[in-house]
Amino acid sequence: FGYAGAQVIGFDDLQSPTDLDRDSWLLQRLPELNASLLPVPIGPLPLRASLDADWIFFWRDKNDTTLAGMTPIAGQFFDTGSDGVFNNDEPNQAGFFPGTDVHADDFDALANPTGTQGNGLFEEGELKADQGQRLDVYPRLTLPFRLGPVEMLTEGGWRGTLYWPDIADSETRSLFTGRADARMRFVKGLDLLGRRVQHVLEPQLGFAYVSEDRDQRKNPLFVPESAVVQKRIEHGDLRNLLRDPSDRIPETQRLEFSLNNRFFTPEPGRLAPRMLSSFQIGAGYDFDENDRTLMFTQATFAPSEDLELIANLGWDPEEYLVDESLLGVRWQSQRQFALKSSVSDRRHSMEFSYRFLRNIPLAFENFQREDGVYEDFETDLTKISQFNLRANMPLFRRLDVFVNGFWTTETSSSGGEFGIALLSACACWEVVSSIEQRLRPDETRFRIEVRLAGFGFEPINRAGIQTAAAGEPAVDGPRSVWESPAP
Repeated sequence: FGYAGAQVIGFDDLQSPTDLDRDSWLLQRLPELNASLLPVPIGPLPLRASLDADWIFFWRDKNDTTLAGMTPIAGQFFDTGSDGVFNNDEPNQAGFFPGTDVHADDFDALANPTGTQGNGLFEEGELKADQGQRLDVYPRLTLPFRLGPVEMLTEGGWRGTLYWPDIADSETRSLFTGRADARMRFVKGLDLLGRRVQHVLEPQLGFAYVSEDRDQRKNPLFVPESAVVQKRIEHGDLRNLLRDPSDRIPETQRLEFSLNNRFFTPEPGRLAPRMLSSFQIGAGYDFDENDRTLMFTQATFAPSEDLELIANLGWDPEEYLVDESLLGVRWQSQRQFALKSSVSDRRHSMEFSYRFLRNIPLAFENFQREDGVYEDFETDLTKISQFNLRANMPLFRRLDVFVNGFWTTETSSSGGEFGIALLSACACWEVVSSIEQRLRPDETRFRIEVRLAGFGFEPINRAGIQTAAAGEPAVDGPRSVWESPAP
């Protein structure tokens, strides 16, 4: 029927050397309250109503209205450049502050047109100048219906946002949104690889719309628009465009088409057939950009519950190039040990994958000092081409050994982590100890962590492997997920 929650979120800046630490400027969420109403019928009408509401109090340690004698641009941000500091605070390799543009990030139309300091535009890494409150209310009406074999879902909504900043004046934002989805399903039995298989074919067409609001450029920058566009996530679910959490939501008119193929096979001892394979291909058109979107394909093949192959591909139809790809294989053994908790079976597991990304953002790369920590910094690294290996082995009922490693073809560099994990009998806490070799910064880390998991587990997928956030150990199955951070 609905949901309500509260959380407190704090951030710590670990992305730059100590002399560039931004901790006192980071906006903390103290607290964030949100509530959602799932679609409910409106009397005898076929319409359904839903609502999302979110209130955040943004707070930071520093509340200065000037920085190094400079005032913020439009009361929103300090035009420091991506390094987050003005020239007088830029250290050279020796650690001195000569008061010049050491990081070469000053904007100059001729000498340095890609510079970010002084260009009057907000860039990731620049310091936000205000704090305050934001209330976002998003009511919607949906109409599900069927036209013969076509399943339809239409939705219209209004998104209103109120801002109460400390420095700037109060502002409002008003956006109208809409989306429409249509799909068909075709089912047929056939013989494949010597077994009886049920094939489900599902073509789907979706459209998303967000109205234009030029006045939102006057709003505070509590949550800036990300410089890294998550194209695959947008393609996977157009609702992500409508529910953008940033304070600058662009006008959107996006059409997406996808063709989904799923193959199911019955197996003895199972109440429902198991998914043997899936293949999805899709593309779209952005009417605001007058351009085609990337063409995505996603494929999985699981000949057994213990083995799964995965292949994802993003193709740029304008440049006829692969923009991103992920190839991998995952294996897990039968259950080795069981704990009292019903969700935590100890299994041997291994993942091997290859990841490619043609363009990577370099927002913070130019100002990292080439000292003892960053001596291996590569200034010409523009893409990711990386092999990853992850394995987890339960030695005893409550003790695991795990290893994560990578090798990048761009710099012929490698690194990884080796460690042990002790899990409690109730599966509600674990102690992780490891040693890790990193490339950025170039250092060896020793880690001891205590993780609490007693308040709930991530869901179990069809292969019986627990999912986890990127880079985090998982209590069940592999201690991490497919993709690893770039070195």
